[in-house]
Amino acid sequence: MKTLAPKTTDPRAGFTLTEFSIAGTVLLAVVAGSLSGFFILQNTWLSATRHLTASSKVSNALTQIVYGGGSTNAGVREADISEASLNTGDKGAWQLYFFGTNSNEFVEYNPSTGIISNQGGVVFCDNVATSSAAFMNNGCRIEITALENGGRRQAEATMSTFVRFRN
Repeated sequence: MKTLAPKTTDPRAGFTLTEFSIAGTVLLAVVAGSLSGFFILQNTWLSATRHLTASSKVSNALTQIVYGGGSTNAGVREADISEASLNTGDKGAWQLYFFGTNSNEFVEYNPSTGIISNQGGVVFCDNVATSSAAFMNNGCRIEITALENGGRRQAEATMSTFVRFRN
């Protein structure tokens, strides 16, 4: 006995071109929204990473200046007020000398290179936009602003500290 194939001549069977177009439009909207969200979150993450990196640079530099980071690990906090001196130069350059328990230690900021380093050439912070050091109230105030570049954007972090000298 012969079996007949089912008839598919019903005009309502299957999808029409209009239904395919609507489904494609909805799928396109979902994909475009997902990609847009992804790129927004990626830019936010990259921006936050640049800010965190700049803040870490400045924080680490201030820690090394205050507590020591040179070959003898002497920091500004070890200096006596009578043994510390500050020399300022052109365009914001400065050198902070402190003698404390380890003689001839100094930290300097060179605005032409944007680097804060010590007497041994150890770099405490690079990409420094501005920095200042000033004596006041038996101590020294140090401020650093560093930049972190990445892609089309730039992040900036500014921190300052006050170190009271030993009397």
